[in-house]
Amino acid sequence: MVITLADEIVIRQENFGAILFHKRRGTIIEIDKEAYEFIRKIQIEKIIDIHGWEQENVEELNSFIQHLVKEEFFIVLSQGALKKKDNTYSPKRAGTQEKKIYLSAPETVHLAVTFRCENTCRDCYIERHKNQIKNEMSTK
Repeated sequence: MVITLADEIVIRQENFGAILFHKRRGTIIEIDKEAYEFIRKIQIEKIIDIHGWEQENVEELNSFIQHLVKEEFFIVLSQGALKKKDNTYSPKRAGTQEKKIYLSAPETVHLAVTFRCENTCRDCYIERHKNQIKNEMSTK
């Protein structure tokens, strides 16, 4: 299978891996570092043929790729998209100036109504930032 990234994809590297944002669909996918390295390979090479890849977990890679194809983050191309001579991709839009990539909307908004909660839930931001907040929102 030969794949490339869709034009509408914005990638933001994070400490856990990356966030992928589909500008047209508004879909967000968080990926780990290993998946981010795979995405970076596609970004750099523009197009890759995944047949013949020697991966420890081929099923996991195929599942990941199929999910991103379904969500329209990847585009599946014909085998003829790769030049036989040098295995490079020559896009139809070659020579166009590259646009600066940015997120057109926030991918997540967190609103803490109070910092007085005494639960210590693992996924809660309050516990991590409790000491940084001096004032809470008032009831008004």
